[in-house]
Amino acid sequence: MYPKFESSSDLILYLIRVSFFMGLIFGGFMVSEIVNLFQSINDLGKFIDALFSTFTNLVALVKLISIAWNQDKLVILSEKIDRMEFRPKSENQEKILRSHVKISKFLSLSMYCGCVSTCLFWIMFSLTDEDGRLLLVPAYFPFMNESTGVFIFCYIFEIVALWVSGFSDLSADCFIASWIMVVSAQLKLLNDTLANLHDFAEDELKKYQNPLKLDKKSTVFRKIMNKKLIECIIHYQYILEFAKEVNDLFSISIFGQLIVSIFVICATLFEITSGMFESRIKILSMCLFFICLMTEIFPVCYFSNEVVAESDKLTTSAYQSDWLDCSAEYKQNLLFFMTRTQKVVKMYAGNFVELSLDIFINQKLDGHSQLKSLCETRWVERHESVLQFQSTIQIIVDLLDIISHWKDRDASPKAECLKNAIGFTIFIVSLCSLSDILALTANLSKILQKKTIDKHYVTTLTQNVITILKERRRNSETYFRTIFTLVSDIHKKLNLEINKPRVTQRQTHRPNISAENNEFYFRLNIHILLLDNILQDLQFRFNEEYLNTYEFNIFFPSIFNSKTDTEISQSIEVVAEYISKFENNQNKDLILLKLKSEFSIWKSVKRSDTDGIGLYSSCDKNIFPL
Repeated sequence: MYPKFESSSDLILYLIRVSFFMGLIFGGFMVSEIVNLFQSINDLGKFIDALFSTFTNLVALVKLISIAWNQDKLVILSEKIDRMEFRPKSENQEKILRSHVKISKFLSLSMYCGCVSTCLFWIMFSLTDEDGRLLLVPAYFPFMNESTGVFIFCYIFEIVALWVSGFSDLSADCFIASWIMVVSAQLKLLNDTLANLHDFAEDELKKYQNPLKLDKKSTVFRKIMNKKLIECIIHYQYILEFAKEVNDLFSISIFGQLIVSIFVICATLFEITSGMFESRIKILSMCLFFICLMTEIFPVCYFSNEVVAESDKLTTSAYQSDWLDCSAEYKQNLLFFMTRTQKVVKMYAGNFVELSLDIFINQKLDGHSQLKSLCETRWVERHESVLQFQSTIQIIVDLLDIISHWKDRDASPKAECLKNAIGFTIFIVSLCSLSDILALTANLSKILQKKTIDKHYVTTLTQNVITILKERRRNSETYFRTIFTLVSDIHKKLNLEINKPRVTQRQTHRPNISAENNEFYFRLNIHILLLDNILQDLQFRFNEEYLNTYEFNIFFPSIFNSKTDTEISQSIEVVAEYISKFENNQNKDLILLKLKSEFSIWKSVKRSDTDGIGLYSSCDKNIFPL
């Protein structure tokens, strides 16, 4: 962005300075890098060596052109920062702004330190190279640099160009990140204003009433509260407008930086790991360059993540504004505002890539996450967690009661809500009924999580559990009386009364079974329904077809060594039947014959036990095709 000049001489000096550094030095350096990149396209090593510096300078040029092209818009945008709504309203908000500025300065300083360190190590490497004269960065020069004078000229030119390009690139990154920092800081201020709206209104009320005799239920105070809320809504609208303009101005530049960073980081890691460098100084300089690239995108991702986090808090902050005694107009405006703030403010790269710390931090593969969600195996932990919760419910309620009295606007209301939810009779009855059933199925879960399972044992254990649950279902009246006694004891410990939900004739979305007393109602509407659902689920999951899949365990040495020949033959027949369902072109008898032959070889080869994945990986598909 060009400054305003008071005289034509200042303008001429500015143009000369910019033309020399940005035009001759930076522009000439980029042209020489691009020419060298095309000349080395047939040599992978030289091409990769020239790639990372050229692409970095190209994206720096794009960012600088974008800033210069939109300088008029940026001037207008900078003037909007000084509007009344964006100014801090208390000492705490001034501290919030200062903390954001300090973080921005610290990140900028870290980036510049990394740039200086990288440039210095590049210079050290070129001076200590054993092959002789070596320039800092691969570049094309139209004249030979074999003579000492020409080499010194080229060397000094690259040093100056390297510093100019590096600092120009980082300055553009810091400049872009500072605008996103303003958005996150303003959202932080708005959260603070909403959370302390009652205090701000009280301070203004002191201008109209005696500070010692404030009437917080007066019409004046309610009007002040509504006025303050409207100011917050206007502030929020200005923030949305400001964030949209920042997105429109820098979205493409940030996207280009992300794409180039990915390519350059890959190229840098390729050079480091391929063993192309024998010099430790060169390896260290490349590592520093890699760190510079990572820290270059960190400020933008960090402040964008803060924008999302602070925007997500707006609804909660608005709800904590002591609205109970306010006017109907205030409550209506608050409801509209809370509805709007549920849409989180986000910053984007290229208008479609959401910026956050997830872009910077390595994430787990989506496939792994999906596989984990499909393979739920923490059954034992879930059993024990419910049983543990039921046994310590009194301690949990006492702790929630203590937290609910904290002077914390975020934790105390949530603790109060949780405590009230736990106190519902329908929750306690459900918890006790579920705990009673899970205590029975816990051992079954432990067996099912073993690496190797015997089908007969699992079938017997499952059928025993189903039989016991059916017996409890038939004698539910007698059995539930013990559970309801436990429910009554818990209510006494928590100083609660047993109350059943109100039932109406037109009720259709929850159980509407009439009952003469509480025990009868909860037995019909909670306990029996829970038993029926679990019984139905167990019978569906452990049907004959599902249990037959356990015959595949015959391939584990610990299983086939303990089986007789007859049992092994029966298991192989079941496995062959499964395979024939997927091999439509082959006869079942032919598959059975092949499978028996493969199993004979497998039995002689595998002597030790292992897990399923280990067994599968040890199979040679040429020997064991099935």
